[in-house]
Amino acid sequence: MSIGYIEGQTITIEWRFADGSRERLPDLAAELVRLKVDVIFTETTPAARAATQATTTIPIVFNPISDPVGEGFVANLARPGGNVTGLTQVSRELSGKRLELLTGAVPG
Repeated sequence: MSIGYIEGQTITIEWRFADGSRERLPDLAAELVRLKVDVIFTETTPAARAATQATTTIPIVFNPISDPVGEGFVANLARPGGNVTGLTQVSRELSGKRLELLTGAVPG
């Protein structure tokens, strides 16, 4: 399914890479803020931290962070609040539900 975006015509992607240097992340995030991008997408916890420290207005989407609540990126998973949202693989909030599903699937 296409939603009509064509890179270079209807959308511009401003790629930034730290090349393994976490120290570069704050400068890269600040550069994106100066460019006034519409959204910042991050793939690591350190990148998400740099982005959240750089802006409170540009939407930030992280992919995935193991504990976004514990890291302080979102208030809770149901209602992240602020300008930050994203995906998580593991969450403390779901641990009880996972155990409930496991004991239901494999009694005893």
